[in-house]
Amino acid sequence: MNQTDRQVSWLGVGRMGEAMAERLLAAGVGVQAWNRTPDKMAGLLARGATLLASPALSEAQVAFSMVLDDEALDRLGHDDDGILAGARPPGVWVDCSTVSPRPRSARPARPPRGAPRSSAPRSAAIRWSSGPGT
Repeated sequence: MNQTDRQVSWLGVGRMGEAMAERLLAAGVGVQAWNRTPDKMAGLLARGATLLASPALSEAQVAFSMVLDDEALDRLGHDDDGILAGARPPGVWVDCSTVSPRPRSARPARPPRGAPRSSAPRSAAIRWSSGPGT
């Protein structure tokens, strides 16, 4: 297993995204992190995450995203500096955003490129605790 096998990209570091990325770091997984507001990543970077200047610069085989809304998700994937615009898009993109249930077919047509995308939304609050298993 090489170094990139134990590394993921985390795109969108709000309260819930930060907590989930922290769990990965604690498990020994390297995390490349990006957020539209870089100042919100200070805590995660202090705990060992690596800053991604742009989603397109991701080099991980697996990318997780957790963004605010449909527009942010579409931009994350399809803007010129989006996750799919990079030289090496991820092999798997797991989206954990709680966005509209509108099917992908109702979204604007985009050229297929890169990673298959899986929807894995979080809709429940997580318990804020520093204890194990929470």
